[in-house]
Amino acid sequence: MWHSFATFRERGAECVDLKTNTVENAAAVRLYERLGMSPVAWEG
Repeated sequence: MWHSFATFRERGAECVDLKTNTVENAAAVRLYERLGMSPVAWEG
């Protein structure tokens, strides 16, 4: 994940977002939070 974040940053990305089902995929949410990501509203 860190490598992916660095690659996006090198290419000029100001942010990266990932979408997951926060109810059925709590383990992914915990991982993303440990990586410094935070939840935002998801419309769609």
